Amino acid sequence: HYEGLANRAAQNLHVVDIFSCSLDQTGLHELRYLTNYTGGHMIMGDSFASSLFQQTYRRVFNKDASGSFLMGLAGQMEVKDWVASTPELMIGSEVIERVDHFTYLGSLINPCGVTSKELKVSGCIGPCFSANVKMPNTGEQEVGIGRTSVWRLNGFTPSTTLAIYFEVATPTSGGGVQIPPGSNGRGYVQFVTQYQRANGQRKLRVTTVCRNWIDSTTQLPHMICGFDQEAATVLIARMAMFKAETTDSVDVLRWLDRQLIKLCHKFGDYRKDDPTSFRLPGEFSFYPQFMFHMRRSQFLQVFNNSPDETAYYR
Repeated sequence: HYEGLANRAAQNLHVVDIFSCSLDQTGLHELRYLTNYTGGHMIMGDSFASSLFQQTYRRVFNKDASGSFLMGLAGQMEVKDWVASTPELMIGSEVIERVDHFTYLGSLINPCGVTSKELKVSGCIGPCFSANVKMPNTGEQEVGIGRTSVWRLNGFTPSTTLAIYFEVATPTSGGGVQIPPGSNGRGYVQFVTQYQRANGQRKLRVTTVCRNWIDSTTQLPHMICGFDQEAATVLIARMAMFKAETTDSVDVLRWLDRQLIKLCHKFGDYRKDDPTSFRLPGEFSFYPQFMFHMRRSQFLQVFNNSPDETAYYR
């Protein structure tokens, strides 16, 4: 029932905030779809009179230096397709005003094509919902909210983040990635985000990212140097939280263990039959510790937590 209400609210650009203060269960577990789909706030406490709740509530309405609320409304984020170049975006790196009251921030660095055609969008995990816009860069492998390249964000703040997952469309038979011909050794991804500020101003932010292609079968040290273990932990954690919505926690823990084993097998250095010889590069040194603590965190351990508390932590 509440998932259906959340879909209706999201489609109509509503933002649902839930402020729940009670010593008893109030049904946050069932209501979580409303905040997850619409980008609203979920606050849980013991009493509305507590200073913790009141301070948290005031932070929801923080303002910037100009007096505008620090929130975005009616947003949309798109991973731009390489053949769907928009002429209005093929401009320089300056901020440009347009007559329709949009403010364009950013630039295109690859005017002949945007996201590289070798990259396919698998999905997104975060406080958003699918716009059901499938383009040539939409991948078949679904991770999170997939089968689309455009997501809507009814409400968000400067601290809101989305996890976008990609797949490479040119894998080799050896499990590595073939460097696409004619790409100059670089791949491009462009994010186009438009939203409305609380003062009514519409904005469009264009973010273009360029990274070098490498063949992981022959250039593994280059991949190791570019590994961000904190970002990887966040991406894996979001995938685990998404799986936990429909899968038993024990199965999610086993999935996490398999992912860690795969990583250690690929990047670890060890001598056969000598467990004490196992070493990971410095770029991976904290990743196993992150996984250790995440397995024991309230994100995945539901013992001694009510369903409402689990929904709140996730």
